[in-house]
Amino acid sequence: MGVDVGAPRKGFDVAVLEGAEVVEIRSAQDAADVARVVTAAGAPVAGIDSPAGCAPPGEKSRAGERELAREVCPIFFTPDEEVVRSGHSFYGWMEHGLDLYDLLARSCPGTTCVEVFPSAAWTVIAGPREGRPKPQWSRTALELAGVRGLPARSSQDCRDAAGAALVAQLHHRGLTVDYGGIAVPCRGAVAFPG
Repeated sequence: MGVDVGAPRKGFDVAVLEGAEVVEIRSAQDAADVARVVTAAGAPVAGIDSPAGCAPPGEKSRAGERELAREVCPIFFTPDEEVVRSGHSFYGWMEHGLDLYDLLARSCPGTTCVEVFPSAAWTVIAGPREGRPKPQWSRTALELAGVRGLPARSSQDCRDAAGAALVAQLHHRGLTVDYGGIAVPCRGAVAFPG
């Protein structure tokens, strides 16, 4: 399963994949709702589109983010925890994501939570964005990966949740590359068997 993290007022978008099929999409969920979906789905891995940790004290980014930015695509850097939890509105979604990781670790101990970045998955699967509208780019990547069942009028957040679920599934199968804790699909390892 996959989770797209928004700021607290927006909530979480959740997608559950069974094989290549999107079997559930939910929007505007709170953390307890996400935990219930994880439990009900029996998900061995949950991909979360949010940093799982912060940069070391005094740092403005994490080493894995810098490596991913050099090798795959641009990414928002995660500063140290003092900055993330400073109350600045930009970092609200990161703080919300960190709190979700903590809750899932306590309430869903049988599920491995892995940090994902859907834009990195889209880049690996469909190539660099290069000016394409993000909705078209992400939908194309999901189609190329063989994901089926995504509603035609889904939001970008729902597509990001589905992408997070795809990466979680690939991670469970050993088909991701680790960028300092961020799971990114291996090149060529994204198609579901026919």
